Amino acid sequence: RRTPTSYLFFSFSPPSTTTMRLQDDDEEPMLAATTATTATTAAGSTRRYSNPPISNGSCRSVDDLIEESIIAHDEKQRKLARQYQAVGAVLLALTSVVSLGVALVAFAARPNVDGGYVEQNAHHSSSGSGDELSAGGTGTTSSGTGAALDLDLPTSFSDLQQKQIERYKGNRSLMISVHITHHAGTTFCSEMKRWGPVPQFACMGGDNWKEHADIAAFHHDRPWNATATASRADMVRKHFHMISWEFGRVPHPPLNVTHWEYENLLSVYITRNPMDRLLSGGGDTNRRYGSVEHRTADQWWNYANSTYTDNFALNRLTGGACVDGENTSGECLEAGKKLLNRFTIILDQDCLSESIAALARLLDKPEPNHDESRAYKKVPKSAAASAKDRIHHEDVYEYLLKRNTMDIALYVWSKSKSLVKCDSLEENDEVQGQGNGKSKP
Repeated sequence: RRTPTSYLFFSFSPPSTTTMRLQDDDEEPMLAATTATTATTAAGSTRRYSNPPISNGSCRSVDDLIEESIIAHDEKQRKLARQYQAVGAVLLALTSVVSLGVALVAFAARPNVDGGYVEQNAHHSSSGSGDELSAGGTGTTSSGTGAALDLDLPTSFSDLQQKQIERYKGNRSLMISVHITHHAGTTFCSEMKRWGPVPQFACMGGDNWKEHADIAAFHHDRPWNATATASRADMVRKHFHMISWEFGRVPHPPLNVTHWEYENLLSVYITRNPMDRLLSGGGDTNRRYGSVEHRTADQWWNYANSTYTDNFALNRLTGGACVDGENTSGECLEAGKKLLNRFTIILDQDCLSESIAALARLLDKPEPNHDESRAYKKVPKSAAASAKDRIHHEDVYEYLLKRNTMDIALYVWSKSKSLVKCDSLEENDEVQGQGNGKSKP
């Protein structure tokens, strides 16, 4: 039951005289009352303020008026919220219509993709090792020199890859060659020197890198992590159009930490048949296990069980965490594919000269010179004999095939992603009767 007078109790001390005015933004004033302060009681007691009733014929207290004000304000907020929701729904519908229209226009204007590449057939393709590629690809034979054909450049680049290519052509993107040791990195570097400035030592470093104060501090750092990729790529691009990262050992951190999707970074990877790569030799392997031509059976078995023959490329690409000989998992293979899919361009060493020529045309650069280019002059030993013939021990060869199953699978898959399809060049030679007649092993 309400009495003619209500009392409000406060636990804080307001000013001695307070004029309260409650009103909504678009309403008339609801209350104007002056509260009088009663005398303060003994220390620690609560001050009491009296609020007389409104003299409008009713006995509503300040509590009633405050509650009515709150209810009115909440109702107004709900009304505004409903209006905002209606506007948002209209905007969302308009956005959907516009997006659909853009998608339809893009679909109608898409380029025709024929799925193949026609390249000049003056190549020195590797013969390959037929057995190890039975999972999905074959090696190619050497062929004679024929007239150059028109190159149908690939149209399957993603929007990002196309942007990276165009920015390189506009002197904005830095090219990084991801070079697994014995994957034609030296030959590729020699061609890149004809295209513009590169680090003088194997395109990786040297005095002309260290002399630039802005990039000298990370002379030997590779790979770059995600947060450093953009700034370092932009700084290096001021001095070089291309650099190389060679990995003879497993990189730490792994390659997947680099921000390969940066639009001012064009990445190139050269893939190679693992069975041919493990026969490349080199000073260290020859000292430890003898040269390929003079290796004894014991030396072959020691080499076959070394780190040099354990899914070498896949091991470097995945950071060394999942490779385990013939027990290497399918997940490890998928991790390698995932990384390669992030690169801009893949080239196949099986037809390296044609691949570099195609890359040159794609990027508006000079093609390799037939008389001077290392890409044409340096014919790999695999072009003359298969891996099986060069190993001379069938049991060792079969063991190496089994041990490198996943590396071979990655190579076969990467051939299908390469800029030039080397197998299509061989087929073109056979059609024109320009092959050398050598059968595959």
